[in-house]
Amino acid sequence: MTKTKKVLIFLLFTFFTTYLQAGLIDAIAIKVNNQGITLYDIDVMMQKQHSTKKQAINTLIDKRLYEEELKKYNIHTGDFEINNYLSALAKRNGVDLATFKSIVRQRYKSLSLFKAKLKLEINKKALMSKIIKGNISPASTADMKIYYQNNLNQFRLASKYKVIQYFSRSKADLEALRKNPLLQYKSVTAKPISLIRKNLNSQIKYILANTKVDNFTNIFPANKQFLMLFMKSKTGLKKISFKEAKPKIFTILMKQREQKFLRDYSQKLRLKADIEYIR
Repeated sequence: MTKTKKVLIFLLFTFFTTYLQAGLIDAIAIKVNNQGITLYDIDVMMQKQHSTKKQAINTLIDKRLYEEELKKYNIHTGDFEINNYLSALAKRNGVDLATFKSIVRQRYKSLSLFKAKLKLEINKKALMSKIIKGNISPASTADMKIYYQNNLNQFRLASKYKVIQYFSRSKADLEALRKNPLLQYKSVTAKPISLIRKNLNSQIKYILANTKVDNFTNIFPANKQFLMLFMKSKTGLKKISFKEAKPKIFTILMKQREQKFLRDYSQKLRLKADIEYIR
C-alpha cells in the first residue's frame, strides 16, 4: 500500500469517526410527548447546574412539560409587560425606576440578563394564575399572625449602621478588594462612618437593609467615583408592626402554598406524560 493511500484511509477514518461522534452527541436520548431531548442537551444542563446526569434529565423533562403548559394556555411575555413589571418592583422596594435599574446593574452583568430572568418569572406567574385559580385558599389573618410571632427576626429594621466606605475611581480595584479585603490599593480611600437610617436616601436604605453584617455591598457610582460599603454592625433594631408586615407575610405564605401546589401539579404532569427513554 502506497503512502498516499495510507494517508487517504487515515483521513477517511478520521472523518467518519468525527461524523459518528457528532451524530451521537446530537442523538435523541429521551422523548417527552414526542419532543426530543438530546445527549448534548443533557451534557449542557449537567455543566450549567453542576449536577448529575439524573438531575439534569429531571430538569429537562420538567422544562419540556413547562413549555407545553405555556403553549397550552397561550402565555407569552413581551417588552411592555417586562417594563411594567420593572416599574412595579421599583415601587415595591420604595425607589424610583432609575434607581432600581442602577441597583440591578450592580447585581447582574447587564439589565438585559435581569429582564430575561423577569420574563421567566412573569411567564411562571401567568401560568400559576391559570392553574392555581380556585385551588389554593388565601392566607388568613390568623395564619399571618402565627407566622409573624414565630419569625419576629424577619421583621426588624436597624436604625443605625456602622460601615466602612471605600471610594475609588477604579471599579476594578474595588472588585478586587471585595474578593480579598487584605489587599491595599493607593486608588482606594477607606473611611469608617456611622449612618442613621432616617437620614438616608431610598437607594442607600434599600442596599443597607439587604446587606448582612461582615459583608460588602455591591459597587455603585457616587460623585463621579465608585463607592462600596462594608457592613460592620447594625444597631437600634426596631420591630415592624404586624400591620406593616402583613403584605410581606401574605406574600411569603402564598408563595409557600404555591410551591407545594406546583410540586404536586408537576408530579401529575409527569404521570400523564408520554416519556420514552431511548438511550
